[in-house]
Parts: sequence; structure tokens; C-alpha cells
Amino acid sequence: MQIVVILIILTICIVFIVYTQLYTCINNCNYYPKYKWSQYYK
Repeated sequence: MQIVVILIILTICIVFIVYTQLYTCINNCNYYPKYKWSQYYK
């Protein structure tokens, strides 16, 4: 029973980490190319 609880906690942590990584990546991908292009054109 304890193993199941540990597995559930681990999966929740992994899902949370992946979700936050994806969220920051989406925000950066929306913002970063404009910044990069403006750097290139200077």
C-alpha cells in the first residue's frame, strides 16, 4: 500500500514538473523569436 502512495506522489510530481516546463517553454517560444530577430537586425 505504501508503494502505491509513493508512486502516486511521484507521478503527480513528474506531471507537475512537465506541465511547468511546457508552460514556460510555450511562453518563451512566443516571446523569444521576436527578441532573437530584433537582435539579428540590429
